[in-house]
Amino acid sequence: MNTKKYLKQVIKKILNIQIINFTITRSLKKLGMHNCFFLTRRVYPTGVLNVSINELKIKLHGGEDITSRLWWHGSKGFEEKTTKLFIHLAKKSQSFLDIGAHIGWYSILAKKMNPEIKVWALEPNPPVFEQLIKNVAANEISINCEKKAASDTNGTKLFYLGAPGLSSSSGLRPEVGGDSTIIVETIAIDKFIANSQIEILDLIKIDVEGHELEVLKGMEQTILSMHPIIIFEVSQMVDNYDEIYAYLGGFNYAFYCIELEQYRNETSCPAEFKHVNYIAVPKNQNSHIENLLTL
Repeated sequence: MNTKKYLKQVIKKILNIQIINFTITRSLKKLGMHNCFFLTRRVYPTGVLNVSINELKIKLHGGEDITSRLWWHGSKGFEEKTTKLFIHLAKKSQSFLDIGAHIGWYSILAKKMNPEIKVWALEPNPPVFEQLIKNVAANEISINCEKKAASDTNGTKLFYLGAPGLSSSSGLRPEVGGDSTIIVETIAIDKFIANSQIEILDLIKIDVEGHELEVLKGMEQTILSMHPIIIFEVSQMVDNYDEIYAYLGGFNYAFYCIELEQYRNETSCPAEFKHVNYIAVPKNQNSHIENLLTL
C-alpha cells in the first residue's frame, strides 16, 4: 500500500471517532465552512443530526453522503426543487409509497409535514435499511418499512452495491453499482399493494438507479385503478426515458422536469434532461402541477 493511500485510511478512521468527528464537523459548520465542497462531500458528520426545513427539525443518523449534504446545507444540499414540490404534494396526500427509500428522507419528510398521511417505504440494501429504521425511530413517527426491492417480478435478484459512504449508488443494474453484490427479495408493486391492503395511493416516489421502468411495469393495476402522481429519476447511466415516457403516456400521464421546471412533450430525452427528477401526472391534474412548479 502506498503512503498516500495509507494516510487517507488513517485520516478516515480518525474522523470516524465520535468525539473527534463531533468536534471537527460542528466547529467547521460554526465557522461557515459548509460552503466548502471538498469538506462537505468528504467529511461526513456522525451521530444523530438535526436537519432544519420549514421550521421543522428532522433527525437523521449521520455517516453517509445524503445525510451529510442535508446537515451541511439543509434542503439545498439534496434535490432542493424536488423537496420543495414534494412538501406541497405530501401535505395534500392521504398516502405515499417511497420506492428506493434509502435513509428515509422523503418518507420522514412526508410524515413530518402531514402527520395523517400513511407512508410505506421499500429499501432492499440491508445496512441502509437499518439506517432507515433508526431514522424513523429517531423522529418518533410511524412508517411501514419493508426490506424489499420493487421490480416487475416477485422473487430474488442480484443487487449491486455502491462504494462505502455512497450507498445511494446501488441498485439492481450492474451499470450503477460496484463489483460487490448481494441477493435481495423483489416484489411487484401490484402484489405489494394487495398484500398490504392499500386502498388509496395518491403519491409515489421511485429512485432505483435505472430500474424505474421495471418498477412501473410491476404496478400496472395500481396505475390503472389509483392514478397516483409519480416522482421518478432518469438515470444518466441507463438511458430509458423514452421507454418510460411511452409506458406512462399510455396511461394518459403528462411529464414535467422538476429541476428545469418545464413540461415535456417530446418522445425523446435531450441530454440536459438526463439524470434529473421528473414528475408524471394524470393529465386531469395538469394545471395543479403547473402552478406548483412556478412556486
